[in-house]
Amino acid sequence: MTGPLYVLSEAEVFARPGTVLAAERVELRKDMVAHAHDFAEVALITAGEGEHFTEAGVHPLAPDTLLILGPQGWHAHRAVSELSFTNVYLTRGLLATLTASPELTAAMGPAIHHLATPGAAAALLLQREDAARLGDLLTRIAEAPERTLLGQVAIAYKLMDFLANQWATATPLASSPLAPPHFTSEATLLPHSERTSQAISLLHSRLAAPWRLDRLAAALNTSGSQLVRAFRADLGVGPMAYLQQLRAERMAYLLRTTELTVAAAGRTVGWEDPSYASRRFSAHWRLSPTDYRRLAPGPPTEALRDFSMRTSPSARATVTRQPRRA
Repeated sequence: MTGPLYVLSEAEVFARPGTVLAAERVELRKDMVAHAHDFAEVALITAGEGEHFTEAGVHPLAPDTLLILGPQGWHAHRAVSELSFTNVYLTRGLLATLTASPELTAAMGPAIHHLATPGAAAALLLQREDAARLGDLLTRIAEAPERTLLGQVAIAYKLMDFLANQWATATPLASSPLAPPHFTSEATLLPHSERTSQAISLLHSRLAAPWRLDRLAAALNTSGSQLVRAFRADLGVGPMAYLQQLRAERMAYLLRTTELTVAAAGRTVGWEDPSYASRRFSAHWRLSPTDYRRLAPGPPTEALRDFSMRTSPSARATVTRQPRRA
């Protein structure tokens, strides 16, 4: 769900030349709409309750919950009570630096694989003492940012060391499936028109159906031209382009979390021809399905290092951002 939603770029968040790490404290009093970004994120919930939405499903949010998000995936927050959390953002250039050594990549464990894998997402519940120590570190990053590149890289390694040590004792949070009500016009996470919201819900619930514009429009008792206008007004792309992006993201999720073959994963999302599925997937992720699966979180592989060296090494600057309210 990346392209149709708001995409936050490195250039918007990392505005200070020569830095690669940014942090902010957030107090969320209302839902945060679905969005995507082309950098990685680590977030620690410090107060409140809510839900976190990704292509993987819905995770519960509570104090001491840790979220780890790779680049390019979409996510959203629903605040049940006022949520407070600290976010740390890592540029793709910093990820390339962190994964340049296979030995160091292996030492950093699952956390770096999630951060470096496009579209990956993980949610963990930390031990209270571990969450307090991580909170102190993230607060220091937010309130007293390092100005030198070497200082920021050192802090990033310190963060990775902490995550590697605490991963084994943390409790992975199971996700519940995304349900059509999450995509209805009543939800504030995806504030679209009723026609667009109904189409989104239908596409999610019947992703593998052989959709064409006329079939989708007929299922919604509207015309193709009206549906295209509604999608472009709400999302900036047409319904078929949205469908292709949704299929690419769901296929990526299947490659990360199941043992389905590439062809089977493609068929599951509605791409019956394996060659076509591979081309569409590669066009979206800029990686072949096979390369993407090798990058998925799991045992360290040379593929992760190869990928990190292919990503843009330009370390667009970062700036520590002030707390914001939503």
